[in-house]
Amino acid sequence: MIRPLASFVFAFSIVAFSAVAGAAPKVALTAIDGDSDGDVREAVAEALDTEELTLIGERETNRAFDKLGDVESSSERDAKKLSKVLEADAIVLATLGKRNGSKLLKFKLFVNGNRSKGFSVHSKKENSPKDKKALRNKMVEKIGNGSE
Repeated sequence: MIRPLASFVFAFSIVAFSAVAGAAPKVALTAIDGDSDGDVREAVAEALDTEELTLIGERETNRAFDKLGDVESSSERDAKKLSKVLEADAIVLATLGKRNGSKLLKFKLFVNGNRSKGFSVHSKKENSPKDKKALRNKMVEKIGNGSE
């Protein structure tokens, strides 16, 4: 009786450990500068929250961001504090602007507390499936490269 139970416990712990080890990176997306109504942040969050990435909740991220105080400089030190508080693998800061009649999103990334090279995305509509897929793929690529 004990031997089958021990085998079951051992097998269950291996399955549970492999599920945790292969978990998707946790990403914290802060409020987007220049996005007064929050539509762009919502579209970006929808694009990022997939099987490849786990998005930390907006309310939880904003609370932690506000507790840190003035993080306008977006230094690595502040990103490390924020990622430690949120237990996040990546912090995403974004600003929204316009260029040539289209929306321009500039992303700053901090992966595992270290600044990674950011990128920009041009879009006419924030809910375009093509743009969402491109954003998701780029973010997975950037966060995957920074976490290895």
